[in-house]
Amino acid sequence: MVKRMLTTMKLKEINRLESNGSTALHVAVWYGHLEIVELLLKHGCSTTTINKYGKTAVEECRDGRIRQVLQSSLVICDNNERRNNQVCQLKWWQIYENINNEDKSVLATKIMKLRLTTYLINQFKTNEASRIDHIKKIVFQTYDTNYWGRDSAVLSILEKFEKTDDLKYLIILLSKLTPFFKYIYHKEDEMFVMELLIGLSEFKHSFFVGRAYRGEILTTTELDFYLWTYHHRASFIEMRRIKCASKSRSVAERYSTRSNLYEDKISTLFIIYFNEPCETAIDNSEFSGFPDAQEIFIIPGTFFEVTSVKKPSTTNGSSNMAIIELKNISVSRDILLKSINELKRASTRTPVITSMYEALAKI
Repeated sequence: MVKRMLTTMKLKEINRLESNGSTALHVAVWYGHLEIVELLLKHGCSTTTINKYGKTAVEECRDGRIRQVLQSSLVICDNNERRNNQVCQLKWWQIYENINNEDKSVLATKIMKLRLTTYLINQFKTNEASRIDHIKKIVFQTYDTNYWGRDSAVLSILEKFEKTDDLKYLIILLSKLTPFFKYIYHKEDEMFVMELLIGLSEFKHSFFVGRAYRGEILTTTELDFYLWTYHHRASFIEMRRIKCASKSRSVAERYSTRSNLYEDKISTLFIIYFNEPCETAIDNSEFSGFPDAQEIFIIPGTFFEVTSVKKPSTTNGSSNMAIIELKNISVSRDILLKSINELKRASTRTPVITSMYEALAKI
């Protein structure tokens, strides 16, 4: 989401006039990017800034729908605040209200395209070696020499990663539930996640398709999050940290049967449908070294519809857990790869892109 990508930018930076005399909102309006206009407005982007031609974004607008959104932006903001107050926001999930009921796959692709574009534009200021060094620093900080000595297999993987910079060795480390997995699971390291997303095409043969299961213990507030999304059918959600799922329902259910240990906790089983190969859901069977491995890694940047929410039975029957069904929303990898490659080629031919304006112009 734009909000996440712009967290490093101050509002005055978003609203500033670039060297070409326009703001990010001006260019989003000019190119007709309705969804991006809405996201910028939600982030507080000004509609009254005048460009070098003496025009506001509204005056530059040639699209009737976008003009209406701009003119009613204050009303939209108020409505969003009321909606957001009605539903809890979970730390590791992002909800997209999709108030214009756009095609979810198209919108999810645009969100990821903007996110990757923004990341790459910023990272072109940092050479690739420095980015890999950052990831290496994370990896090696999660281990100590005593751990290495106890696990020669992990040491071998670390050495291979250090020599090759191949991200597949990080997937292997994740698959072994090492300290590196614990770090990535509990921390949101944007550079690692984004570099992994960019390099996902290397794992094409491991993209998961089928049905997966995940057991969790939820609070009533967390369950309400999924209920709200389910009842607002245009909305959808995005996973924002690495999570594990299983091909086996019985395995997943074992992780959802501890609620008797905690007050106000609900045993919950997620049934997750991937109707086509999903690049952000990695089948762990190859990386774990066990062909019959049941584990699936779901990476941040995976989008879902909430298609069903069943609360636990109030009787003593067999249905003593909540069951939430999620359906994966596909993202066009071809569109993302094209954007990534175009930006990489542009970075070798022209000066580094430094503004949100230039990022939007390439969408």
